[in-house]
Amino acid sequence: MAFCIKCGTEITDEMLFCPKCGNKVGEQPKTINQSQVNNQQFNPQQNYQYQANNLAQPTAYTYLQRLSGKVKTEAIIWVVIASLQLLLGIILLIQGISLSGYSWTQDTAMVYYVQGLVLIVISIVNYKVSSNDFKYSREVLINPVGIVNKFSPIGGRIRNLIY
Repeated sequence: MAFCIKCGTEITDEMLFCPKCGNKVGEQPKTINQSQVNNQQFNPQQNYQYQANNLAQPTAYTYLQRLSGKVKTEAIIWVVIASLQLLLGIILLIQGISLSGYSWTQDTAMVYYVQGLVLIVISIVNYKVSSNDFKYSREVLINPVGIVNKFSPIGGRIRNLIY
């Protein structure tokens, strides 16, 4: 009969992991004898403290670095989106200007012209958002204040604006 060396749960020889604590039993000694199990009290809290002290726990700075990387990735995505919007806006603007010389395409030219201008304005806003994200990705490592506010959902604020 085999028992997990961390929590004392009975395990079979085919098991690779303890079903209770998840300890890998394949590479470590699989068994401890029954007298060891009876003599030792397996306190889950004590076991947790043992695992916490012996595992390399990520520090707060590690989490901040991950957050900074994610914000930086988001900023890069916004730069790409803004660049595509700017390019499409310029193409539409040029198309609208080139069609404005013909009398039979005045309405179409105006539509292209307005769409181009709107896309250019939106791309400028997206460039600003990406700039703020790049700045925040550096600042969060130095002064991690306002993280919750930065990532709180804005649906409620938008709903209030629309109302």
